[in-house]
Amino acid sequence: MKTTRSPRFPFISLEQAIQYTRLLYKAFKVSEKPEPKTLVALGFSGASGKANKVLAALNSYKLISVTKVRGRQFRVSPLGARIARMAKASRSLRDIRMAALSPPVFALLWQNRAGIVEKQIENVLRKSHFTRKGAHRAAQIYLENIAFADLEDPKFRASSNNQLSSIPIQSKSKSAKVPSIKSIRQDNRPKSLRIPLSRRTATIPIGITEKEYRLLMRTLRSWKESIISDDD
Repeated sequence: MKTTRSPRFPFISLEQAIQYTRLLYKAFKVSEKPEPKTLVALGFSGASGKANKVLAALNSYKLISVTKVRGRQFRVSPLGARIARMAKASRSLRDIRMAALSPPVFALLWQNRAGIVEKQIENVLRKSHFTRKGAHRAAQIYLENIAFADLEDPKFRASSNNQLSSIPIQSKSKSAKVPSIKSIRQDNRPKSLRIPLSRRTATIPIGITEKEYRLLMRTLRSWKESIISDDD
């Protein structure tokens, strides 16, 4: 049976989700509000496909909590409140990483060391019942979150001790059973990482030192405003 819908994954990156969470926190702090008021605080005039996807993403990252008493009610979660209160320059990676790895599909990709090559991640997702378009979008968001939360920091990986639970990815289709993401053989890793971008392909050699990795990440963050195009 041909896959027509991908399993659930956040529609937006964690960085974008935090921006929405800050809007909600600024408006209501941690007070519970009905859906119409929540949507207005997030900048939407009413319910729409995009609005619903944003709410689903915030919930997936555990930045908000949802109750269904007298219609859907939303509030900023304790995790979301801690992150919303952070100054950008002093953000806690502990909470950021917790949010980044809350979506089951991203937790599984990270836990099974899917790597940081977009095409490789897409191939893994395609084997787990993602559509081609869904796999491409999910891989892009996952990679954005890796950079934002510094998830490939060797010390973080070493200290995690694989404590993430292996939650199977659930498909929207009740008739299809979606398997867990399979580990990628480490002995098949390429000598360099080729990351397709909108303009060109970025190539990063495999085997750099931890000091060089940290320098690379700091450099990319400091040049973010200069290297990102305003074009969608």
